[in-house]
Amino acid sequence: MALVPGADLDGPLESVAELRETAAGVGQIVLGGALDPMVPVAPGDTVAAEPSGLGVVAVPFQAKE
Repeated sequence: MALVPGADLDGPLESVAELRETAAGVGQIVLGGALDPMVPVAPGDTVAAEPSGLGVVAVPFQAKE
């Protein structure tokens, strides 16, 4: 993954276009940002999402040992 310094200064659409032109290759996915607000998580929590066509994606959180 490559970062494009300063690309976000012109807005989200321009940032994604710049990333596509300079860093993303064929078959790569460009994620332009979060669709939901960030929320705090704690050990024992599981965060799940169901993106269209991908099924369920879940991430469990556990305490550091």
